[in-house]
Amino acid sequence: MAIVGYLVMAVLLIAALALAIAGVYFFTRKPDWFVKATGFVVAVLGFAIMLAFIISFATEGNPFNLIFFMIMSSVGIIAFLFWLAMLVDSALNETDNNERLLWVLIIIFTNFVGALIYFLARRPIRLKSTPR
Repeated sequence: MAIVGYLVMAVLLIAALALAIAGVYFFTRKPDWFVKATGFVVAVLGFAIMLAFIISFATEGNPFNLIFFMIMSSVGIIAFLFWLAMLVDSALNETDNNERLLWVLIIIFTNFVGALIYFLARRPIRLKSTPR
């Protein structure tokens, strides 16, 4: 059983390193602020998971509870950033005042689901109709 546990720990450590590298890549290479913020959160998550492993090996503790907390909090932060980005996008870029108010209210009252609906349904249509 101990060998399987060490194999799982090694796979999670490699995944944490991959998260850190992917986060740094997205933070440095992409111009969009939302992608930069998401890349930052992912990179911090990867580095934090690696740090948790190092601390748990040094103290012989169980890092899985800490890692679960970090992953869930990162998902929450990313969802909040996405929600905020879609709220700001709808408030600043919708041309018709009625549609702007409607989308802002939908996003505020339905939270992540409303932001996802706006991102998938309305935003592509608005981007196609807006001259560049």
